[in-house]
Amino acid sequence: MVMINKMSKYSSINRTETINKQLADKVYTNIFLRGIVVEMFNDPSYYSDDELVEIYNSISNKRILTGNPIIRQLDTTNSDEIETLRYLIPRNSLLVRVPNINIDELVLCFPFFPPHIQMPIKAGEVVWVMTERPELELKYLYWMCRITAPGFVDDLNYTHLDRQIFPAPNSVSASFPNGGETQTTRTLPSPEGYEEIVKTSSAGLSFQPESVPRLTRRMGDLVLQGSNNSLILLSDDRGWGADETPSNSETSNASKTDEELEKAFAGSIDIVTGRGRFIGDVDEDPANTSSKVIENSREEEETNKYYTNPIEGDPNFVTDSSRVYVSMNTNGDAKLGFEEGTTLPTPFDGEYPQFEDSPYVILKSDNIRIVARKDEDNDINGSIRIVKEGVTDEDLATIIITPDGDVQISGARIFIGRHGDDGGADAGDGPGNAEPYMRFSDFKAYMDETLGAIKADMQILSDDLGNVQSALGSSATPGYGGPDPASMVASNLPLSYDGSNTDGQKGEAMDNIMSKRIFGE
Repeated sequence: MVMINKMSKYSSINRTETINKQLADKVYTNIFLRGIVVEMFNDPSYYSDDELVEIYNSISNKRILTGNPIIRQLDTTNSDEIETLRYLIPRNSLLVRVPNINIDELVLCFPFFPPHIQMPIKAGEVVWVMTERPELELKYLYWMCRITAPGFVDDLNYTHLDRQIFPAPNSVSASFPNGGETQTTRTLPSPEGYEEIVKTSSAGLSFQPESVPRLTRRMGDLVLQGSNNSLILLSDDRGWGADETPSNSETSNASKTDEELEKAFAGSIDIVTGRGRFIGDVDEDPANTSSKVIENSREEEETNKYYTNPIEGDPNFVTDSSRVYVSMNTNGDAKLGFEEGTTLPTPFDGEYPQFEDSPYVILKSDNIRIVARKDEDNDINGSIRIVKEGVTDEDLATIIITPDGDVQISGARIFIGRHGDDGGADAGDGPGNAEPYMRFSDFKAYMDETLGAIKADMQILSDDLGNVQSALGSSATPGYGGPDPASMVASNLPLSYDGSNTDGQKGEAMDNIMSKRIFGE
């Protein structure tokens, strides 16, 4: 496995109790040290027993695992003791090299923060390492976070700290230097030290290198960012909307307009992925809020830190991939560009109300799914309710989906379809020429009365025809006074109308057109 190959080179160094004693004899005065990340121990189930032994034998501060310096070290020939490493090493611990201790040695660093907060880190990056008591033997080390680099080096996705050592920032290329690249100035002993770390990191296999736009924050903001363009921004109301053209702006929307400076009580939480979504080709000037992309020496794309785009990474309600926006005071409809007859259908009656400077929750993405779970194994059968609060027989409106699969849509008025201005039929008698829907019970009563009237009319017609037949039966031929043969035939034709066919269209025959699935008032 990858870890075996990686750890074999660590084992080449003689790590014995003598080395541990040498460390113990040194006196350290720095609380914070710098550590080059070699590996992250993020999944204890990933490693085989042999790999766990390799890890254990490679670290010089083994007793960090016991929490007590007087407890003996583990017996790596005992499989039961090897297995204990799976729960002795906490998740998110790092194997690091500490240059100002001994670059040839590996130490195990526990995470400084509890699992509630887990900082992003990648193999080859440099972290702050803290020792609780620097005057004592360095057994108990904790890593805090990646070290922040100068602006032309620091990258949300991946930061190679050694780029900062070049004489002038404009001489730094998108490469991954190993210190000064000479034997005496290298950070790592091997000329390919960083490349070896990156290529052999097991945890690093899940890392995706890519360009991530930088965010310009406001002074009072709290920002949480991942390494792959995911962001939680706790700020006040901000974000380019549909009625704005950010590409023409010379400043970020972190800078407030005069109108925004007057707006108070506008606290907002922006959960967003894919800022500056539409990234251009390598070395192409960016469009909108995206970053400029360059290709580094590993043939991977990253953000060009020398290029200044004032709107890079700004929240943008039009182009960002996916967003959940929770605000106590915003112009949500304007941000989304909602307008009757264009982005909203023409209303059948009146106008849609517009809400400005109001609380909003906005959800936007390319594809949105709302799912209520059904899990028969765990006796779960969910429901969905979309409710506009109001008085039951006045302005309450709801869409309710029950666990049984019933869907109830309730409102003061319900319109389905398009207005004539949007391509609808535009020929009805309802508001805006809408077509009123029929109630079955009223339709049935109407048709029963209609069919009854037809039957009555047909009966009158039958009676009238009977009278005609009687008159024809008594008709005599002119001249001789005898019966007219043709009239006699007509008078003997049977009158068969009894109304049964008309009656047959009532009752059950009409019930067949009644929907068994769609009901209403």
